[in-house]
Formats: sequence, structure tokens, C-alpha cells
Amino acid sequence: ELVQLLLKTVPKSSSNKISGVLCDPEGRFRLKVLITAVPESGKANKSLLTLLAKEFRIAKTSFEITQGATSSMKTLSIKIQDEKQISKLQEIIQHYLKENS
Repeated sequence: ELVQLLLKTVPKSSSNKISGVLCDPEGRFRLKVLITAVPESGKANKSLLTLLAKEFRIAKTSFEITQGATSSMKTLSIKIQDEKQISKLQEIIQHYLKENS
């Protein structure tokens, strides 16, 4: 099963972490992700995928940037293998939604 995830990345940050949820100009919710890497030669994207794989406990190879590879506004596709991974993903997103309310 493929799941899409909308992100707002902030390269050259002081730490690598998911920092919350924001609403984009189109009214869609995006996870805000801070990345220490610079946005050149794919370094920030690589760090982003490494962080998300660790946070969501999903293999890095399951993630694909489908839109916004050179933009801070990104869309990812995630190949989900089982219900446990879907539950973990939902749990993490709900955590950040609650933090921002």
C-alpha cells in the first residue's frame, strides 16, 4: 500500500527532527521537518529520508520523494508493508497534530 505524506523541510537547521505540523497555503497539513544538511547535491533529501525511516521505523528504501525534490515543500510516497507500520505512522502524525493544537 502507498501512503502520501506532505512535508515542509527546513535545511541548515540546528538539529534533525520533526518539529510539528503546519498548514500550507492550499490548506493542507504538512509535517515540518528540520534538517541540518545543506540543500545541495541531494544532501538534505538524503538526511530527510534517513530521519523519517528512523522515526517511522520503516526501511529507507520504502520512501520516495514524488514531488518537490528541489523544493522545501515535498510530497513523499511511502510503501507500507503491514498494518503495524500504518498504525505507527498514524500515531506519530497524531502526536504532532496534538502538539500544535
